[in-house]
Amino acid sequence: ETHARIAIEQEDLKEFNQCQTKLVELYLTLGSPECHREFAAYRIFYQVYTRYKYNQPSSEMAMLLGSLTSEQRESNVVKHALKVYAAVDQCDYASFFRLYLTVPNMGVYLLDLLVDYVRHGAIQRTFRGYRPNIPLQNIHDMLLYGGSAKS
Repeated sequence: ETHARIAIEQEDLKEFNQCQTKLVELYLTLGSPECHREFAAYRIFYQVYTRYKYNQPSSEMAMLLGSLTSEQRESNVVKHALKVYAAVDQCDYASFFRLYLTVPNMGVYLLDLLVDYVRHGAIQRTFRGYRPNIPLQNIHDMLLYGGSAKS
């Protein structure tokens, strides 16, 4: 778990994904410690990121969602991750950025990787829908330009 957290902090997604794979195996073998819910949320964030970045549906996300236990689904960290997934999936950018500001644990490091992609999609859709009648300050505030959940 510590190795995975360091990989998250260093934005080393290859290493993080390898750690996640081993952690899933360990959790199945040894049982589910408290951190199991935290890392389930990280897996959701990772899948959201890869799905959004590569702009393709992910069968792994469907398998991940199907593998969540009721205990995991009831935890606050997983509920939050599922809300982030729903916001990104439904192109609800305002909700995404509200959730970004309240992300628990180290999830902000994974969401930081996603922010630019979400902002880009939001700007494209917003300008398509409101062009040119939306004040730039509204876009700036909605997409948290100049702000970060880490600060």
